[in-house]
Amino acid sequence: MDKTGARAAALVELVDVVSELGGDPEPLLAAEALRPADLLDPEHIVPAVTVGRLMAAGAVQTGFPHFGAMLATRRDMRSYLGTLGKLVWSAPDLGTALEEFSRYIQIHIAGSQWQLDVEGSLARFRNEFRQTPPTQGVEHNIVLAYRLMKALTFGSWSPSFVYLSTSRPQKDGYLKRLFDCPVVFGASFNGIEFHASDLARPLATADRQLSGILHAYVDDSHDPSRDLVEEVSSLIEKNLLAGVCSIDAVVRFLPYAKSTLQRKLAARGTSYQRILDECRDRRARDALAHTEISIGQLSDSLGYANIDAFSRAFKKRAGASPRAWRKVNRQRL
Repeated sequence: MDKTGARAAALVELVDVVSELGGDPEPLLAAEALRPADLLDPEHIVPAVTVGRLMAAGAVQTGFPHFGAMLATRRDMRSYLGTLGKLVWSAPDLGTALEEFSRYIQIHIAGSQWQLDVEGSLARFRNEFRQTPPTQGVEHNIVLAYRLMKALTFGSWSPSFVYLSTSRPQKDGYLKRLFDCPVVFGASFNGIEFHASDLARPLATADRQLSGILHAYVDDSHDPSRDLVEEVSSLIEKNLLAGVCSIDAVVRFLPYAKSTLQRKLAARGTSYQRILDECRDRRARDALAHTEISIGQLSDSLGYANIDAFSRAFKKRAGASPRAWRKVNRQRL
């Protein structure tokens, strides 16, 4: 079962665009068995195929033919891709950032892949679909990639051409205004062409230490030989680094559904919540004993709703509040 897709919270932007164009987002969501309340859960994953259908339905309902492109203009380029986004932004240069994006995008979005090709003095960042690409998906992805490259270079980079496999629309002014270069419609591929020398552009957001941490997180794929409890614990630890703690975020890296994982853990005398509590407790004690992080920041990093929830959970296991436990244990260092 495909677990890739977008965070439901990202669909808030889709709802906003539908409303702005005079449409009604509720029936669109209802047709996909989604409720507005689902969009408030940052870790609720919506399959990529569902997102595609929502974009197509949005275009039909609003009568705006470039709905996918408009949606891409509303994405927050620093947070839209979660951990992948952080990995891209911490890369040393534009070329490495695009390679990272191409390599790991499948963790988040199924159905399409990206490829960076260099031939002589030209570079092309191409988007390929497994099946016939929908117009909204094509425009959304290319606009998103264009905006990402612009953001990474703080607007100092410009492409030579944008290629779209879709037919030239009757009115192409909207798309042409989005790009500061010629747009080729009916092309044999979807992508962005630019000078290969741009790949060496250093990024002001480069962070070698963060990049190393994130690589360890995303590169540690499923190991069939590892004990399931140990593997789930390891994935939770890494997810906590990225600021997420839900079971849905862990299942995305395992070869079976959430209900199957819960059943397998129960057969081993444990549960996802119990393993999560143990991981949180270990991280909390280590941070309290060896860092100056505030209780509030620690609570947020462990995914608790608020400080009170963190304090209650910690005291239940440690027998003392986080502040009291830190005072005693830091004196032993």
